[in-house]
Amino acid sequence: MDLDGKVAFVTGGSGDIGKAIAQALAGAGSDVVVSYVGDAGRADAAVEAVRKAGRQGHAVQLDQRDPKSIDACVKKVTGQFGRLDILVNNAAWNIGIPFRELDSGSADDIAQMAVAYCRADSVTGQTIVVDGGAPIGMR
Repeated sequence: MDLDGKVAFVTGGSGDIGKAIAQALAGAGSDVVVSYVGDAGRADAAVEAVRKAGRQGHAVQLDQRDPKSIDACVKKVTGQFGRLDILVNNAAWNIGIPFRELDSGSADDIAQMAVAYCRADSVTGQTIVVDGGAPIGMR
């Protein structure tokens, strides 16, 4: 897929899957912004991988449960690049608690992530499913 010159934003880009997505997007020609919640070092490693592919890479902190954080993050991305073409909603909240042991606070955090997914998806205005996989937003 030729994505030359597109600007992509990968939420959860500091994780293993997010980094792989960022690398694939950069390999297809996109400049890539990755988000992280707490581990800036892992986000920096993803950015370095994007830059090694010859594309621009940046990291931004994002708490996807917080609508104000989403808005501020999108402003940073569009301020840096002037636009946002591709949104990959990869962020997840993995706490390692078996489902039967979730308390109401943990369940609320998971529900907030689901709502935030819908909100972040509205940034690009449409959802596309690629190869039967998870939806990504693309404009």
